[in-house]
Amino acid sequence: MIPLSLQKKLTISIAVTIAVTIVLSLSISKAIVDYADRHEREHLQKLAESMLPSLDTEQIRYLSGSQDDINTAQYRAIKKTLIDLRDIDPSYRFVYLMAKSNGQILFLADAEPEESEDFSQPGQIYPDASAGLHQIFKDGHSFVEGPLTDEWGTWMSAHAAIMDASNGKVLAILGLDVEAGEWAESIGAYRLFSNVIILLVISIASIFSFTLIKVAKDRNNLRILNDELQCTREELLQKERLAVLGQLNAVVSHELRNPLGTIQTALFSIEDSLERNDSSQVARTLELADRSIGRCVTIIEELNNYARVKDLDISEASVDDWLRAVFKEQDIPEEITCELNLSCGARASFDHEKLRQVVVNLITNAVHALQDKQSKGKHLRVSTGLVDDKYEIRFSDNGIGMTSGTQEKVFEPLFSTKGFGVGLGMVIAKNIIDQHCGEINIESKEGEGTTVTLRLPIIFSGERKSQTI
Repeated sequence: MIPLSLQKKLTISIAVTIAVTIVLSLSISKAIVDYADRHEREHLQKLAESMLPSLDTEQIRYLSGSQDDINTAQYRAIKKTLIDLRDIDPSYRFVYLMAKSNGQILFLADAEPEESEDFSQPGQIYPDASAGLHQIFKDGHSFVEGPLTDEWGTWMSAHAAIMDASNGKVLAILGLDVEAGEWAESIGAYRLFSNVIILLVISIASIFSFTLIKVAKDRNNLRILNDELQCTREELLQKERLAVLGQLNAVVSHELRNPLGTIQTALFSIEDSLERNDSSQVARTLELADRSIGRCVTIIEELNNYARVKDLDISEASVDDWLRAVFKEQDIPEEITCELNLSCGARASFDHEKLRQVVVNLITNAVHALQDKQSKGKHLRVSTGLVDDKYEIRFSDNGIGMTSGTQEKVFEPLFSTKGFGVGLGMVIAKNIIDQHCGEINIESKEGEGTTVTLRLPIIFSGERKSQTI
Protein backbone atom coordinates (compact mmCIF):
# COMPACT_ATOMS: atom_id res chain seq x y z
CA MET A 1 0.00 0.00 0.00
CA ILE A 2 1.53 3.31 -1.12
CA PRO A 3 1.18 6.14 1.47
CA LEU A 4 -1.28 8.91 0.61
CA SER A 5 1.44 11.57 0.35
CA LEU A 6 3.38 9.36 -2.04
CA GLN A 7 0.25 8.74 -4.13
CA LYS A 8 -0.27 12.50 -4.42
CA LYS A 9 3.30 13.07 -5.53
CA LEU A 10 3.02 10.18 -7.99
CA THR A 11 -0.22 11.54 -9.46
CA ILE A 12 1.32 14.98 -9.92
CA SER A 13 4.40 13.45 -11.52
CA ILE A 14 2.35 11.41 -13.99
CA ALA A 15 0.11 14.40 -14.82
CA VAL A 16 3.18 16.53 -15.48
CA THR A 17 4.67 13.77 -17.60
CA ILE A 18 1.50 13.47 -19.71
CA ALA A 19 1.26 17.25 -20.13
CA VAL A 20 4.89 17.48 -21.15
CA THR A 21 4.37 14.57 -23.55
CA ILE A 22 1.40 16.27 -25.25
CA VAL A 23 3.20 19.60 -25.57
CA LEU A 24 6.34 17.88 -26.80
CA SER A 25 4.38 15.80 -29.31
CA LEU A 26 2.57 18.82 -30.73
CA SER A 27 5.83 20.73 -30.95
CA ILE A 28 7.55 17.86 -32.72
CA SER A 29 4.65 17.44 -35.15
CA LYS A 30 4.54 21.15 -35.98
CA ALA A 31 8.32 21.31 -36.35
CA ILE A 32 8.36 18.33 -38.74
CA VAL A 33 5.46 19.65 -40.87
CA ASP A 34 7.01 23.13 -41.00
CA TYR A 35 10.30 21.60 -42.05
CA ALA A 36 8.56 19.52 -44.73
CA ASP A 37 6.72 22.53 -46.15
CA ARG A 38 9.89 24.63 -46.15
CA HIS A 39 11.89 21.81 -47.72
CA GLU A 40 9.33 21.21 -50.50
CA ARG A 41 9.09 24.92 -51.28
CA GLU A 42 12.86 25.23 -51.53
CA HIS A 43 12.95 22.17 -53.76
CA LEU A 44 10.23 23.52 -56.12
CA GLN A 45 11.93 26.93 -56.29
CA LYS A 46 15.26 25.34 -57.21
CA LEU A 47 13.53 23.31 -59.93
CA ALA A 48 12.10 26.46 -61.46
CA GLU A 49 15.47 28.23 -61.28
CA SER A 50 17.21 25.20 -62.83
CA MET A 51 14.95 25.54 -65.91
CA LEU A 52 16.02 29.11 -66.68
CA PRO A 53 19.23 28.23 -68.61
CA SER A 54 17.10 26.25 -71.10
CA LEU A 55 15.34 29.43 -72.29
CA ASP A 56 16.81 31.85 -74.83
CA THR A 57 16.44 35.43 -73.61
CA GLU A 58 16.79 36.79 -77.18
CA GLN A 59 13.77 34.76 -78.26
CA ILE A 60 11.81 35.97 -75.21
CA ARG A 61 12.79 39.59 -75.90
CA TYR A 62 11.36 39.18 -79.41
CA LEU A 63 7.87 38.31 -78.11
CA SER A 64 5.34 41.17 -78.08
CA GLY A 65 2.87 39.59 -75.65
CA SER A 66 0.03 39.41 -78.21
CA GLN A 67 -1.67 36.74 -80.32
CA ASP A 68 0.56 37.72 -83.24
CA ASP A 69 3.41 35.86 -81.49
CA ILE A 70 1.79 32.47 -82.27
CA ASN A 71 2.96 32.55 -85.88
CA THR A 72 6.58 33.47 -85.06
CA ALA A 73 9.46 31.02 -85.00
CA GLN A 74 10.60 32.43 -81.67
CA TYR A 75 7.27 31.64 -80.02
CA ARG A 76 7.25 28.08 -81.41
CA ALA A 77 10.83 27.52 -80.19
CA ILE A 78 9.98 28.79 -76.72
CA LYS A 79 6.78 26.72 -76.59
CA LYS A 80 8.72 23.55 -77.53
CA THR A 81 11.23 24.28 -74.73
CA LEU A 82 8.40 24.72 -72.25
CA ILE A 83 6.83 21.43 -73.36
CA ASP A 84 10.17 19.64 -72.94
CA LEU A 85 10.58 21.10 -69.46
CA ARG A 86 7.08 20.05 -68.44
CA ASP A 87 7.61 16.50 -69.71
CA ILE A 88 10.65 16.01 -67.45
CA ASP A 89 8.40 15.09 -64.50
CA PRO A 90 4.73 14.01 -64.59
CA SER A 91 4.07 16.06 -61.45
CA TYR A 92 4.69 19.31 -63.42
CA ARG A 93 1.20 20.38 -64.53
CA PHE A 94 1.82 23.82 -66.02
CA VAL A 95 5.02 25.46 -67.23
CA TYR A 96 4.62 28.98 -68.65
CA LEU A 97 6.13 32.39 -69.23
CA MET A 98 4.56 35.63 -67.97
CA ALA A 99 5.33 39.29 -68.46
CA LYS A 100 4.00 42.53 -67.00
CA SER A 101 2.49 45.28 -69.13
CA ASN A 102 0.56 48.36 -68.08
CA GLY A 103 0.42 47.08 -64.49
CA GLN A 104 -1.13 43.77 -65.50
CA ILE A 105 0.30 40.24 -65.59
CA LEU A 106 -0.14 38.45 -68.92
CA PHE A 107 0.91 35.15 -70.47
CA LEU A 108 3.67 35.04 -73.10
CA ALA A 109 3.62 31.30 -73.73
CA ASP A 110 2.80 28.00 -72.03
CA ALA A 111 3.34 24.26 -72.52
CA GLU A 112 -0.33 23.44 -73.32
CA PRO A 113 -1.41 22.35 -76.83
CA GLU A 114 -3.35 25.06 -78.66
CA GLU A 115 -6.44 22.82 -78.90
CA SER A 116 -6.45 22.25 -75.09
CA GLU A 117 -9.07 24.07 -73.04
CA ASP A 118 -6.26 24.92 -70.61
CA PHE A 119 -4.25 26.68 -73.32
CA SER A 120 -3.46 30.34 -72.52
CA GLN A 121 -3.25 32.67 -75.53
CA PRO A 122 -0.20 34.98 -75.76
CA GLY A 123 -1.24 38.31 -74.23
CA GLN A 124 -4.00 36.72 -72.12
CA ILE A 125 -4.39 38.61 -68.82
CA TYR A 126 -3.95 36.61 -65.60
CA PRO A 127 -6.55 38.14 -63.28
CA ASP A 128 -5.62 36.09 -60.20
CA ALA A 129 -2.08 37.45 -59.96
CA SER A 130 -0.98 37.80 -56.33
CA ALA A 131 0.95 40.66 -54.75
CA GLY A 132 4.01 38.39 -54.70
CA LEU A 133 3.72 37.82 -58.43
CA HIS A 134 3.67 41.59 -59.02
CA GLN A 135 6.61 42.02 -56.63
CA ILE A 136 8.91 39.61 -58.47
CA PHE A 137 8.89 41.98 -61.48
CA LYS A 138 10.36 44.61 -59.17
CA ASP A 139 13.00 42.72 -57.18
CA GLY A 140 13.60 39.62 -59.34
CA HIS A 141 13.54 37.31 -56.26
CA SER A 142 12.31 33.79 -56.99
CA PHE A 143 9.58 32.50 -54.67
CA VAL A 144 6.95 29.82 -54.18
CA GLU A 145 3.34 30.58 -53.34
CA GLY A 146 0.26 28.54 -52.63
CA PRO A 147 -1.82 26.71 -52.30
CA LEU A 148 -3.74 29.24 -54.47
CA THR A 149 -6.93 28.62 -56.42
CA ASP A 150 -7.68 30.02 -59.87
CA GLU A 151 -9.88 29.02 -62.82
CA TRP A 152 -7.62 26.02 -63.58
CA GLY A 153 -7.58 24.53 -60.04
CA THR A 154 -5.57 24.73 -56.81
CA TRP A 155 -1.81 24.93 -57.19
CA MET A 156 1.57 25.34 -55.64
CA SER A 157 3.39 27.74 -57.95
CA ALA A 158 7.11 28.47 -58.25
CA HIS A 159 8.17 31.67 -60.03
CA ALA A 160 11.71 32.41 -61.24
CA ALA A 161 12.73 35.71 -62.85
CA ILE A 162 14.38 35.87 -66.30
CA MET A 163 16.67 38.90 -66.27
CA ASP A 164 17.43 41.15 -69.23
CA ALA A 165 21.23 41.36 -69.33
CA SER A 166 21.13 44.65 -71.21
CA ASN A 167 19.36 46.66 -68.52
CA GLY A 168 19.28 44.36 -65.48
CA LYS A 169 15.48 44.38 -65.35
CA VAL A 170 13.06 41.46 -65.23
CA LEU A 171 12.26 40.43 -68.79
CA ALA A 172 9.78 37.71 -67.88
CA ILE A 173 9.10 35.07 -65.25
CA LEU A 174 9.02 31.30 -65.58
CA GLY A 175 6.11 29.69 -63.74
CA LEU A 176 5.96 26.06 -62.64
CA ASP A 177 2.71 24.68 -61.15
CA VAL A 178 2.14 21.40 -59.34
CA GLU A 179 -1.22 20.26 -58.03
CA ALA A 180 -1.82 21.15 -54.39
CA GLY A 181 -3.14 17.62 -53.79
CA GLU A 182 0.20 16.06 -54.76
CA TRP A 183 1.96 18.66 -52.65
CA ALA A 184 -0.25 17.72 -49.69
CA GLU A 185 0.65 14.05 -50.20
CA SER A 186 4.34 14.91 -49.95
CA ILE A 187 3.71 16.87 -46.77
CA GLY A 188 1.50 14.01 -45.56
CA ALA A 189 4.46 11.64 -45.67
CA TYR A 190 6.28 13.89 -43.24
CA ARG A 191 3.15 14.23 -41.13
CA LEU A 192 2.89 10.43 -40.97
CA PHE A 193 6.47 10.32 -39.79
CA SER A 194 5.70 12.91 -37.12
CA ASN A 195 2.66 10.88 -36.00
CA VAL A 196 4.87 7.82 -35.61
CA ILE A 197 7.25 9.91 -33.50
CA ILE A 198 4.33 11.15 -31.41
CA LEU A 199 3.05 7.62 -30.84
CA LEU A 200 6.54 6.56 -29.91
CA VAL A 201 6.86 9.44 -27.43
CA ILE A 202 3.45 8.67 -25.94
CA SER A 203 4.35 5.00 -25.65
CA ILE A 204 7.59 5.88 -23.91
CA ALA A 205 5.73 8.25 -21.59
CA SER A 206 3.18 5.55 -20.79
CA ILE A 207 5.90 3.02 -20.09
CA PHE A 208 7.67 5.61 -17.97
CA SER A 209 4.48 6.30 -16.00
CA PHE A 210 3.84 2.63 -15.31
CA THR A 211 7.49 2.17 -14.45
CA LEU A 212 7.27 5.15 -12.11
CA ILE A 213 4.34 3.56 -10.31
CA LYS A 214 6.16 0.26 -10.02
CA VAL A 215 9.35 1.93 -8.84
CA ALA A 216 7.39 3.91 -6.27
CA LYS A 217 5.85 0.71 -4.93
CA ASP A 218 9.21 -1.07 -4.93
CA ARG A 219 10.90 1.88 -3.23
CA ASN A 220 8.20 1.97 -0.57
CA ASN A 221 8.58 -1.76 0.04
CA LEU A 222 12.34 -1.35 0.05
CA ARG A 223 12.06 1.51 2.56
CA ILE A 224 9.99 -0.68 4.87
CA LEU A 225 12.50 -3.52 4.58
CA ASN A 226 15.36 -1.09 5.04
CA ASP A 227 13.77 0.33 8.20
CA GLU A 228 13.40 -3.18 9.57
CA LEU A 229 16.97 -4.00 8.57
CA GLN A 230 18.22 -0.77 10.18
CA CYS A 231 16.51 -1.67 13.45
CA THR A 232 18.06 -5.13 13.35
CA ARG A 233 21.44 -3.67 12.45
CA GLU A 234 21.30 -1.18 15.31
CA GLU A 235 20.48 -4.00 17.73
CA LEU A 236 23.43 -6.04 16.44
CA LEU A 237 25.74 -3.02 16.57
CA GLN A 238 24.64 -2.32 20.14
CA LYS A 239 25.43 -5.91 21.12
CA GLU A 240 28.75 -5.71 19.25
CA ARG A 241 29.62 -2.41 20.96
CA LEU A 242 28.89 -3.93 24.34
CA ALA A 243 31.03 -6.97 23.50
CA VAL A 244 33.91 -4.81 22.22
CA LEU A 245 33.55 -2.50 25.21
CA GLY A 246 33.75 -5.45 27.55
CA GLN A 247 36.81 -6.80 25.75
CA LEU A 248 38.44 -3.37 25.66
CA ASN A 249 37.66 -2.84 29.33
CA ALA A 250 39.34 -6.13 30.21
CA VAL A 251 42.41 -5.40 28.08
CA VAL A 252 42.86 -1.80 29.25
CA SER A 253 42.22 -2.71 32.87
CA HIS A 254 44.82 -5.45 32.69
CA GLU A 255 47.38 -3.30 30.86
CA LEU A 256 46.96 -0.27 33.11
CA ARG A 257 46.81 -2.28 36.35
CA ASN A 258 50.36 -3.60 35.97
CA PRO A 259 52.16 -0.26 35.46
CA LEU A 260 49.94 1.46 38.05
CA GLY A 261 50.80 -1.30 40.51
CA THR A 262 54.47 -0.77 39.69
CA ILE A 263 54.11 2.97 40.30
CA GLN A 264 52.38 2.31 43.61
CA THR A 265 55.18 -0.02 44.67
CA ALA A 266 57.75 2.56 43.53
CA LEU A 267 56.15 5.24 45.69
CA PHE A 268 56.28 2.95 48.71
CA SER A 269 59.91 2.12 47.91
CA ILE A 270 60.78 5.82 47.55
CA GLU A 271 59.20 6.55 50.94
CA ASP A 272 61.17 3.71 52.52
CA SER A 273 64.41 4.84 50.84
CA LEU A 274 63.96 8.40 52.04
CA GLU A 275 63.52 7.17 55.61
CA ARG A 276 66.76 5.20 55.25
CA ASN A 277 68.42 8.09 53.37
CA ASP A 278 69.29 5.74 50.46
CA SER A 279 69.43 8.09 47.42
CA SER A 280 70.69 5.42 44.99
CA GLN A 281 67.59 3.32 45.54
CA VAL A 282 65.39 6.41 44.94
CA ALA A 283 66.92 7.01 41.49
CA ARG A 284 66.36 3.39 40.40
CA THR A 285 62.80 3.45 41.69
CA LEU A 286 62.00 6.75 39.93
CA GLU A 287 63.33 5.30 36.66
CA LEU A 288 61.04 2.27 37.09
CA ALA A 289 58.06 4.54 37.82
CA ASP A 290 58.86 6.68 34.76
CA ARG A 291 58.85 3.62 32.50
CA SER A 292 55.49 2.53 33.92
CA ILE A 293 54.01 5.98 33.38
CA GLY A 294 55.32 5.83 29.79
CA ARG A 295 53.48 2.53 29.29
CA CYS A 296 50.24 4.10 30.55
CA VAL A 297 50.69 7.10 28.25
CA THR A 298 51.35 4.76 25.28
CA ILE A 299 48.16 2.81 25.98
CA ILE A 300 46.10 6.02 26.20
CA GLU A 301 47.65 7.39 22.99
CA GLU A 302 46.87 4.15 21.13
CA LEU A 303 43.25 4.34 22.26
CA ASN A 304 43.00 7.99 21.20
CA ASN A 305 44.61 7.33 17.79
CA TYR A 306 42.27 4.44 17.15
CA ALA A 307 39.11 6.29 18.18
CA ARG A 308 39.91 9.64 16.56
CA VAL A 309 40.55 9.91 12.80
CA LYS A 310 42.03 13.29 11.86
CA ASP A 311 42.39 14.80 8.40
CA LEU A 312 45.81 14.41 6.84
CA ASP A 313 48.31 17.26 7.16
CA ILE A 314 49.93 16.86 3.74
CA SER A 315 53.34 18.25 2.79
CA GLU A 316 55.92 17.28 0.19
CA ALA A 317 59.31 15.72 1.00
CA SER A 318 61.96 13.36 -0.32
CA VAL A 319 60.94 9.88 0.79
CA ASP A 320 64.52 8.72 1.26
CA ASP A 321 65.66 11.77 3.26
CA TRP A 322 62.58 11.71 5.46
CA LEU A 323 62.90 7.98 6.19
CA ARG A 324 66.63 8.33 6.96
CA ALA A 325 65.85 11.04 9.54
CA VAL A 326 63.10 8.94 11.18
CA PHE A 327 65.36 5.87 11.32
CA LYS A 328 68.17 7.79 13.04
CA GLU A 329 65.77 8.75 15.86
CA GLN A 330 65.18 5.09 16.79
CA ASP A 331 67.01 3.42 19.71
CA ILE A 332 67.84 0.00 18.28
CA PRO A 333 69.65 -2.59 20.47
CA GLU A 334 73.30 -3.25 19.63
CA GLU A 335 72.78 -6.97 18.98
CA ILE A 336 70.62 -6.13 15.94
CA THR A 337 72.40 -5.38 12.64
CA CYS A 338 70.52 -2.67 10.73
CA GLU A 339 70.71 -1.98 7.00
CA LEU A 340 69.15 1.09 5.44
CA ASN A 341 69.03 0.83 1.63
CA LEU A 342 67.37 3.88 0.08
CA SER A 343 66.89 3.70 -3.71
CA CYS A 344 63.50 5.35 -4.22
CA GLY A 345 64.66 8.84 -5.20
CA ALA A 346 61.06 10.11 -5.24
CA ARG A 347 59.32 13.13 -3.80
CA ALA A 348 55.81 12.64 -2.50
CA SER A 349 53.14 14.38 -0.46
CA PHE A 350 52.12 12.70 2.80
CA ASP A 351 51.37 13.37 6.47
CA HIS A 352 54.85 13.25 7.99
CA GLU A 353 53.74 12.71 11.59
CA LYS A 354 51.18 10.00 10.83
CA LEU A 355 53.47 8.11 8.49
CA ARG A 356 56.25 8.44 11.09
CA GLN A 357 53.89 6.74 13.55
CA VAL A 358 53.50 3.83 11.11
CA VAL A 359 57.26 3.52 10.52
CA VAL A 360 58.09 3.63 14.23
CA ASN A 361 55.45 0.99 14.94
CA LEU A 362 56.84 -1.36 12.28
CA ILE A 363 60.44 -0.88 13.42
CA THR A 364 59.38 -1.52 17.04
CA ASN A 365 57.54 -4.71 16.04
CA ALA A 366 60.59 -5.91 14.11
CA VAL A 367 62.90 -5.22 17.07
CA HIS A 368 60.60 -7.16 19.42
CA ALA A 369 60.47 -10.10 16.98
CA LEU A 370 64.28 -10.09 16.78
CA GLN A 371 64.69 -9.86 20.57
CA ASP A 372 62.46 -12.92 20.97
CA LYS A 373 64.81 -14.85 18.68
CA GLN A 374 67.18 -17.08 20.64
CA SER A 375 69.93 -17.50 18.04
CA LYS A 376 72.48 -14.89 16.95
CA GLY A 377 72.62 -13.04 13.63
CA LYS A 378 69.69 -10.69 14.08
CA HIS A 379 69.13 -8.48 11.02
CA LEU A 380 66.72 -5.65 10.21
CA ARG A 381 66.66 -4.21 6.69
CA VAL A 382 64.67 -1.11 5.68
CA SER A 383 64.62 -0.31 1.94
CA THR A 384 62.80 1.93 -0.52
CA GLY A 385 62.08 1.65 -4.26
CA LEU A 386 59.67 2.45 -7.09
CA VAL A 387 57.11 -0.18 -8.10
CA ASP A 388 54.21 0.36 -10.54
CA ASP A 389 54.08 4.17 -10.14
CA LYS A 390 54.17 3.92 -6.35
CA TYR A 391 56.97 4.33 -3.86
CA GLU A 392 57.60 1.31 -1.69
CA ILE A 393 59.03 1.02 1.83
CA ARG A 394 59.97 -2.50 3.00
CA PHE A 395 60.73 -3.59 6.57
CA SER A 396 62.39 -7.06 6.64
CA ASP A 397 63.62 -8.95 9.69
CA ASN A 398 64.79 -12.50 10.33
CA GLY A 399 63.01 -12.72 13.68
CA ILE A 400 60.59 -15.33 14.97
CA GLY A 401 58.02 -14.68 12.20
CA MET A 402 54.27 -15.31 12.45
CA THR A 403 51.95 -18.24 12.01
CA SER A 404 49.28 -18.12 9.30
CA GLY A 405 46.64 -17.68 12.00
CA THR A 406 48.45 -14.69 13.43
CA GLN A 407 48.76 -13.09 9.96
CA GLU A 408 44.99 -13.37 9.47
CA LYS A 409 44.29 -11.53 12.75
CA VAL A 410 47.11 -8.99 12.71
CA PHE A 411 44.79 -6.14 11.62
CA GLU A 412 42.02 -7.01 14.08
CA PRO A 413 41.49 -4.54 16.96
CA LEU A 414 42.69 -5.72 20.40
CA PHE A 415 44.64 -8.65 18.93
CA SER A 416 48.22 -8.89 20.17
CA THR A 417 50.87 -11.61 20.55
CA LYS A 418 52.84 -9.51 23.05
CA GLY A 419 52.54 -9.69 26.78
CA PHE A 420 51.77 -5.98 26.86
CA GLY A 421 49.84 -3.41 24.81
CA VAL A 422 46.19 -3.26 23.71
CA GLY A 423 46.65 -4.61 20.19
CA LEU A 424 45.86 -1.45 18.21
CA GLY A 425 49.25 -0.63 16.66
CA MET A 426 48.79 -2.45 13.34
CA VAL A 427 45.12 -1.41 13.10
CA ILE A 428 46.13 2.25 13.44
CA ALA A 429 48.95 1.75 10.91
CA LYS A 430 46.54 0.30 8.34
CA ASN A 431 44.05 3.14 8.87
CA ILE A 432 46.81 5.69 8.24
CA ILE A 433 47.97 3.92 5.06
CA ASP A 434 44.34 3.71 3.84
CA GLN A 435 44.01 7.47 4.39
CA HIS A 436 47.01 7.92 2.08
CA CYS A 437 45.31 5.71 -0.59
CA GLY A 438 48.12 3.21 -0.14
CA GLU A 439 48.58 -0.48 0.64
CA ILE A 440 50.16 -2.45 3.47
CA ASN A 441 51.11 -6.09 2.91
CA ILE A 442 52.64 -8.65 5.28
CA GLU A 443 54.66 -11.72 4.32
CA SER A 444 55.85 -13.92 7.16
CA LYS A 445 56.98 -17.45 7.90
CA GLU A 446 57.21 -18.82 11.38
CA GLY A 447 60.81 -19.11 12.54
CA GLU A 448 62.24 -17.30 9.48
CA GLY A 449 61.11 -13.68 9.72
CA THR A 450 58.64 -11.07 8.48
CA THR A 451 58.50 -8.51 5.68
CA VAL A 452 56.04 -5.62 5.83
CA THR A 453 55.64 -3.57 2.62
CA LEU A 454 54.08 -0.11 2.32
CA ARG A 455 53.10 1.18 -1.12
CA LEU A 456 51.99 4.82 -1.54
CA PRO A 457 51.36 7.14 -4.53
CA ILE A 458 54.27 9.04 -6.13
CA ILE A 459 54.29 12.73 -7.08
CA PHE A 460 57.75 13.17 -8.56
CA SER A 461 60.63 10.79 -9.22
CA GLY A 462 64.13 12.26 -9.15
CA GLU A 463 67.61 10.80 -8.88
CA ARG A 464 68.02 7.49 -7.08
CA LYS A 465 70.66 6.81 -4.43
CA SER A 466 71.37 4.16 -1.82
CA GLN A 467 73.07 4.08 1.55
CA THR A 468 73.86 1.28 3.99
CA ILE A 469 74.40 1.80 7.67
